[in-house]
Amino acid sequence: MAESGGEAPHGMGPEEQEAIKQRLIGVIQEFIPDDDKFAAIDTKEASKSISEKSFHVLKETPELEGHKLFVKAAILQVNGFAISNNTLWSPQDYNLSVSWTNSAGCTVWLTALVNPNPPVLPQ
Repeated sequence: MAESGGEAPHGMGPEEQEAIKQRLIGVIQEFIPDDDKFAAIDTKEASKSISEKSFHVLKETPELEGHKLFVKAAILQVNGFAISNNTLWSPQDYNLSVSWTNSAGCTVWLTALVNPNPPVLPQ
C-alpha cells in the first residue's frame, strides 16, 4: 500500500508477487477453457478480455497503488519457444508476467509490468 505523501511503496516480497501472479493466471483460466484447442478459441476477443480484466485486477491491487501498468496478452500454439527479458530498474518495479498452457496445448503469455509513478530511482 502507498505510504502517506503519495510515495511509492518500499517493495513487495516474493509471496505478495506470487499471489498477484496466481490471480492473473485465474483471469487467463476464466477466458481459456482447459480443454479448448487454439483453433476453437476466438483469440482476438479472448486476448482482449484477458488483457482488460488483468489490467483491472492490477489496478485494484492496493500494493500497486501509484504504479503505472503495462499489460499485454498473447494467445498462441507453438511446439517450442524461449524468451527472456527484464525491466527492473529499482526495487519498486515489478515484472508480474505469467504464462499458462491448457491441456490442449494452447498457451497464453500475459505480460504485466508495473512501475512507480513517478519513477523511484535507486540512490
